[in-house]
Amino acid sequence: MKKQHSFIYLLVSEENNIFKIGKADNIINRYEILKSKWGNFNLTNSYKIKCYENSIFKIEKTLQYIFKDFNIIPEYQYDGYTEWFDMKCYQDIITLINNLKTLNSDIIDIQQGIKIHKKIKTNIWQSLSKEERKETVKQSKQNKQQRNLNENIQNATMLINILNDLKDNIIFFNKEQNLIIFQNVNKDKINSLFDYKSFDWIHGGFNFITSCAVSKDLIYLDLQFNYFEEKDIGNYEEINKPYKIIMSFFNKINSNKIETDIVIGHKYKEEQTKLWSNFFLISP
Repeated sequence: MKKQHSFIYLLVSEENNIFKIGKADNIINRYEILKSKWGNFNLTNSYKIKCYENSIFKIEKTLQYIFKDFNIIPEYQYDGYTEWFDMKCYQDIITLINNLKTLNSDIIDIQQGIKIHKKIKTNIWQSLSKEERKETVKQSKQNKQQRNLNENIQNATMLINILNDLKDNIIFFNKEQNLIIFQNVNKDKINSLFDYKSFDWIHGGFNFITSCAVSKDLIYLDLQFNYFEEKDIGNYEEINKPYKIIMSFFNKINSNKIETDIVIGHKYKEEQTKLWSNFFLISP
């Protein structure tokens, strides 16, 4: 089984005449954490000692014990505050580590200088050429259209599925009046329609069901067929396909029922103001 390794580090403070003895699997991450608390380090003069993992704790504690007389407790007791030592023993500790390496096979390598790769912040947009920017904008627009299309198709499909469950309760429908009326219908089912009423596309959006009112055993829904008719939606796939799904349901509603119950629709429209003052809204 291959032995795992870790690191002892000697990090020299730039602001004080002290250095820190510690251990870490990832010295770079440890350095970033320590820097945020203790300030800058002289990385050129610092050391990292690669050791086998099963001996790392023993080596660290041996170094700290041997040079305990040089141990310094800083004023601020942040993480690792007990591991600081006076620079007076720095060269002696380097000499000891090199001697240990010749005597102890658990020390794999000793390296002076710790390199930190600086993160280069780049404005990706500014780095693009004019043509690349156009292509990026185009791709972003296409992605948004596809997301809108998928969501609109899903909403339209769910809307029609619910309406299919309620179709036997429809007593009036008139496309010109943008009105559909249900009788003795489950109100929770009607409320669930509002979860799928919204349709958006890159140039705008609308609610297919705009309002709902209840009177006795009747439920009235105001729809937005006129919105479809007024817009040139043929060029907008993300709204044209859902529109066809919606119309697949309404085109099948019995026309005789529309003629028979037309009076109900007219009455609703004529007395709409009165109805709205007495009805209660059930839309979310």
